[in-house]
Amino acid sequence: MDNEKFQDLMLEHFGKVLNELTGMKTELTEVKQDVAGIKAELTEVKQDVTGIKAELTEVKQDVAGMKVELAGVKQDVTGLKESQTRMETDLVVLRQSQVRMEQDFGRKLDILFYDWRETQKQFNEEVKSEIKILGTKVEALQMESSKHDREIKDLYLVNLAKGKSKD
Repeated sequence: MDNEKFQDLMLEHFGKVLNELTGMKTELTEVKQDVAGIKAELTEVKQDVTGIKAELTEVKQDVAGMKVELAGVKQDVTGLKESQTRMETDLVVLRQSQVRMEQDFGRKLDILFYDWRETQKQFNEEVKSEIKILGTKVEALQMESSKHDREIKDLYLVNLAKGKSKD
């Protein structure tokens, strides 16, 4: 390998190394910026922890107040249990009343159904009778219609015969 090729090769190699160093420098700058961001976030976290401590103190005070309120709730629950017992008794009475009402309603419904059925039977008989009458009338009309058809046919044949005799 001659000197010029060697120099070109070395120059190319140094160019690659320089590019890599430039890239590393850029990455190092980014890392420094990230570290600065992390420091800022860490400061923020410390402030948040201080705030959380203050809020925790408030929560402890609130819990103490809730304990007092819980005692009142326990008394209310005792009263509710007593009310529930009374309501259960009332519910039993109400259910008995409901059963009685349902039975009365069932009897009344049976009576209404029986009346309806009897009325329907009567109506059906009347309709059947009317249909028979209409059937009789239709038969009479059919016979009358047949009679008229025969008369028309006879007249047509007479007129046809007269027309042929003139020819």
